[in-house]
Amino acid sequence: MLDTVSLRYNVTLLSPARMSERGFSTTSRHTLTDFPYLTWKLNIPRDKGTLPRLTWSSTPSGDWLTAEVSLPKFLYGNNVRLVSDVDAQRGLSDISRFVSETAGVPFDAPLALVGRVDYCWAFLIGESNIVPYIAATAHATASRMLRHQVGSTTVSFGNKSRRIMVYGKHEEVLSRARVGTVADADLHASLGQLRLEVSHRNDGCRRLAKRYKLPARQARYLLTSDIALNELDLALEVLGLNKITESKDARIDVLRERYGDTTHCRCLIAFLSYLDRYGEDFWKHGIGYKRSTYYGYASELKTAGVWLRADKVLPSLHLVSTAPAYRAATGQSSIIQPMSNTIRASPFPPDNPLQHLSLISGRI
Repeated sequence: MLDTVSLRYNVTLLSPARMSERGFSTTSRHTLTDFPYLTWKLNIPRDKGTLPRLTWSSTPSGDWLTAEVSLPKFLYGNNVRLVSDVDAQRGLSDISRFVSETAGVPFDAPLALVGRVDYCWAFLIGESNIVPYIAATAHATASRMLRHQVGSTTVSFGNKSRRIMVYGKHEEVLSRARVGTVADADLHASLGQLRLEVSHRNDGCRRLAKRYKLPARQARYLLTSDIALNELDLALEVLGLNKITESKDARIDVLRERYGDTTHCRCLIAFLSYLDRYGEDFWKHGIGYKRSTYYGYASELKTAGVWLRADKVLPSLHLVSTAPAYRAATGQSSIIQPMSNTIRASPFPPDNPLQHLSLISGRI
């Protein structure tokens, strides 16, 4: 449930000579004597595998050593498999050891401040269903976040401190496979995975710790499955993917079933036709509705589950927690549990992923 993390630890810079001896190089164009705040970086050769990228900066608030790495790539060599709580603790321990040995100073990853954290989840929905889900998600809206779509397999919503991204994992892995950086097993394991990622950076991490009333934004508090599951669940709710996405042809029937043949229902159907014809935010162009009326009707369409649009019915997406005994025995936090009209996901690809590429629903 974790991917890229960035950890900052307060530790005094070494002398310039010792920094250079350890392979660090300054990124400042100023000389060491006329610039009070410097940033040093250590570039790890790619043939060494995925290791933390180290940045050591002198700032007005002190000297900070930052380690950034994709946790699953660091642990497993790929980010197709998601990280359990047990492996996350092992990963933090390994990061502490690597940074301490490389930089020559103590680095305690669990106590480090989190400057970036990517929470992620994989839904095994079948490769043929990736594009329909992305197309439906492309109609979603997220408050104070800009939407950006890349091709037919990726859509994201973001601002400076937070980003939600939904994409086809196989397409992303395939792009890396073309340059020979992915094993065949990882390529096959990514088939049929719809990936959900929620990323927090800098101020976003501070707000995250405050929202959950944590003592600090340290790794030991933020890099947990409880926080990850809550954030991922919230993202599904924000995008409307936690509800069934009705087909375009069925939306009027859904509204009639919910509101009956009433005047209000007819108003919503009229609004829906405006939305289909003129697109989102058509009120800004002086078409049909005032701002308050537009957002009021839009909220009702989202509640009814007809805001997202698709050519066929798409099951809702949900995270599923398993029994404590199962989690303790396997280190996993969820399994696939069939339920009509619902896709329930596993964070770990099965031994034979090709056995699980069909949707868990009787309606598709």
